[in-house]
Amino acid sequence: MEGVEPLLEMIASWAEVPWLDLAACSTLGEKDLDLFFTAAGASISRSAKELCAGCAARHACLSHAFDHQIAVGYFGGMSSNRRRELGREAALAEIESERRTSTVEVPVSAGHRRGWAPTTRRS
Repeated sequence: MEGVEPLLEMIASWAEVPWLDLAACSTLGEKDLDLFFTAAGASISRSAKELCAGCAARHACLSHAFDHQIAVGYFGGMSSNRRRELGREAALAEIESERRTSTVEVPVSAGHRRGWAPTTRRS
């Protein structure tokens, strides 16, 4: 599972990253984390994109990638290449714009470790 170290480090320091409690990916097993990492030139899976699209922690996740200069992986629904291309402010603005204009109901089935688990979330 090449490239998952940033996520494994976040999980190891869970208490320092409180937004992970709301993250749609937070209950995925370690073997599933490779959904968010691809080989150079490959596209991220549709299931990873869908999971991120409806995630309550998307903004915080993307901010985390910028704050910690994470150069690989899919964070906040955005690839590392796209993050580099846009920069922090434009990337955050883009996901906020997507959130405001989306009318798709996205199932939220994972990521709520402390008992909060809605069946759907309106994006």
